[in-house]
Amino acid sequence: MMKHIIATLFCMHSALYTMNIDQDDTWSLERYYNTPQLVRWGTTTKEQAAEYINTGKELWEKLIIKKYAHTDQFEQKEELLKRIAVCWFLYSKALEQKKPFYNGMFVIKDTHDHALYNFFYQYVEQTIDDKHKDPGYYSTNLFSYARHSTHFKKDKEPNSEYGIEIRYSDKDWAAYDLPSGCSHILMGKLKNTDDYKNRMYLKMEDAGIYYTEIIYHAGGVVWSCARKVLPCLIGSQIASKFITLNDGKFCQKEHLPHTVKNLYYQECKKQNVSPHTVSSISQIWKHIKDSEVNSLPKTKELIEKQYSNFQERFGDEIIIDTGSF
Repeated sequence: MMKHIIATLFCMHSALYTMNIDQDDTWSLERYYNTPQLVRWGTTTKEQAAEYINTGKELWEKLIIKKYAHTDQFEQKEELLKRIAVCWFLYSKALEQKKPFYNGMFVIKDTHDHALYNFFYQYVEQTIDDKHKDPGYYSTNLFSYARHSTHFKKDKEPNSEYGIEIRYSDKDWAAYDLPSGCSHILMGKLKNTDDYKNRMYLKMEDAGIYYTEIIYHAGGVVWSCARKVLPCLIGSQIASKFITLNDGKFCQKEHLPHTVKNLYYQECKKQNVSPHTVSSISQIWKHIKDSEVNSLPKTKELIEKQYSNFQERFGDEIIIDTGSF
């Protein structure tokens, strides 16, 4: 509980604390561990993290070429450690993309018949009980459960969201062994579209919805809402002085960044272009690329300069393509 209180205080001051951090340089595991704002209260040492990353890479390669076999003999701690290792490997890919975070979302093009999603779901199958197979807002299962979240409300596949607690036995507290001291894995599937199929999302969170931690998790939800609402009430520039916005440093969220959204609407007004109702970078990009729209050069330049994969991008999430490894 004390760590959760520290987490809340950390979030309240992180905007000021990270103001002078340069996020444009190359990031490595060494630099991550030299940045307290990222490590926070995490219990994994640098040596353990390096081992996790190597193990995660090996598991990833087996998953992608379909040689990973889930054994009939289930050793819970061993299987959980494998999922932790893959999470550390994913975080290493975020560092390669120069996107270090303590609050971030992965969107993964799981191009091999949802091999990665199924890998995580296999752990859920072994640890969930019948009571928790229907999504809820709190859990009494110590290890895994179906759950609701506020992420990708219109874009996620129904009944595909699950939570995994980083807890090794029914006698243990949740362990802060994921990157940035997170202790929970949220996973789900995105709906297929004409252009993109077999995508999943994965988010490492400070706490899940196990009933002893639900108050802290609810506080995190309120804080996340504040990140969205406060800039609309008092402006992004002023709001950023008090809280870390969803497009602030060390936040790699799927929400449309305020800087992009504001510039888009300002430029539409200035250029006398009728704006669309947009909620993602890909929607803005589609409008810009419309044959009838050629007068939004500043918005186009900002997107091209700061983001990759903008044709499919929601916000500032980390996009991983399993087919590229």
